[in-house]
Amino acid sequence: MDVIGIKPDEDSITFTANEWKHFIDEVAMRHGQEIEKCINNARYLAKLDLAYEQIKKGNVITKSLDELEAMA
Repeated sequence: MDVIGIKPDEDSITFTANEWKHFIDEVAMRHGQEIEKCINNARYLAKLDLAYEQIKKGNVITKSLDELEAMA
């Protein structure tokens, strides 16, 4: 089973608090089925939450691709 965040030889997986919240919602929505999909969706939704918070705080790139390449 390919699950984001767990290696084939590991027996456990860890979640951030936000990932855990989304995981619980996913498991409830899927009635305990498709656990790997629940884990992957929880991780994705937590990343979206983080991105949304960064946007709200104004932590966005405002330079064009040309300007970024010139900085490199």
